[in-house]
Amino acid sequence: MEEKGFNDKIENSILDIIDRSLEFHYVYGISMREWQPHNETTWRVLPYTTIVAKGNCMAEYTVEVRNKGVFYLKNNSVFVIPAGEEFKIELKEPALLGNAHINYTVLGQIDLLSFFQFPGPIEGRAAIRMIELMDELAECDRACGMENGDLYHLIHRKQLAFGLLEQLVQMSGQRMDINDKISDIKRIHDVIRFINEHMAEKISRKNLADIVHLSETRFHYVFKGIMGASPMDYLMMQRLQEAQKRLLVTNDAVGEIAKGVGIDDVSYFGKLFKRKFYVSPLRYRQMGLGRGENCSGK
Repeated sequence: MEEKGFNDKIENSILDIIDRSLEFHYVYGISMREWQPHNETTWRVLPYTTIVAKGNCMAEYTVEVRNKGVFYLKNNSVFVIPAGEEFKIELKEPALLGNAHINYTVLGQIDLLSFFQFPGPIEGRAAIRMIELMDELAECDRACGMENGDLYHLIHRKQLAFGLLEQLVQMSGQRMDINDKISDIKRIHDVIRFINEHMAEKISRKNLADIVHLSETRFHYVFKGIMGASPMDYLMMQRLQEAQKRLLVTNDAVGEIAKGVGIDDVSYFGKLFKRKFYVSPLRYRQMGLGRGENCSGK
């Protein structure tokens, strides 16, 4: 994928919203190292953008994305898997690989990278720079988690994360009109924020409609037009995605996590989770995002 540069015009008022609300959440990453062969037979669906990288080696490394096809990564290339995409990875022999799992959000919850598209592997100088940033970010994040983590590492971590975002935006194509989309989302921002802050509570469509002073029917139409999902479907998706995150970054019991996201019936939670993500909550935790279980440690 050749470097494009990003020339799409964004209104100043929208840039101001992005500037004031842009945040990142770096879940974790693994710097370039040797991985052992593995073949995923179950689709993965992650709540973060997943960036995989292949170093200079002869091994065949493929990423299959549902409804998009199979992609073969060349040496020193990068592939971006957006949050919510279903994918599988296959590695037939040992290879130098790295990865990063990260989200960039605006207005508290909106995935900034969802406005862009990445049609194929990224190669060339841009890919090499991204691999460098991913490696540095993984090492810096490890340092931040150690006792000797300090202000320098926190600032450097932020610099690296936004440097990676800069590369991603430069290499992407715009999927939708950011001006219109963010303007629309701003109309229901208070609803989205309420969902995030009160997820563990019982929430009805009327509760949400009252926030923006609309009838339930009108609110349903407006919300679905902006977000592409009904208010209650969106609420459930946010609950399940939050559960995904907690399964990976906490040791809380599945029942606690279910109640913490507003689903009191653990059995029902398990069925919803498996229906959406193809595996049980416990199996999802065990899979651990591929948290290096196939690394040789070299």
